[in-house]
Amino acid sequence: MKNLKLFLTLTILSTVLIVFASTANQESKVYVCLSGTSYAYHNKYCKGLRKCTHKIDTVTIKQATKSGHGKACGYCYR
Repeated sequence: MKNLKLFLTLTILSTVLIVFASTANQESKVYVCLSGTSYAYHNKYCKGLRKCTHKIDTVTIKQATKSGHGKACGYCYR
């Protein structure tokens, strides 16, 4: 019985942490190139982002996804 309580407690805590981490990740700031062909979001020091010749906007991952930049960059998010 003691092992079952411990198992349930750990399961609940891990679920809460995963949900919290997922929410925090969606609120993380990322960068998007505002060109017509851009499809990914980047971190601040990405070599792919440096190639952008248009305006660069700082947004959350959630906003990036809604604006068509739903994929993480292959250079900076390996």
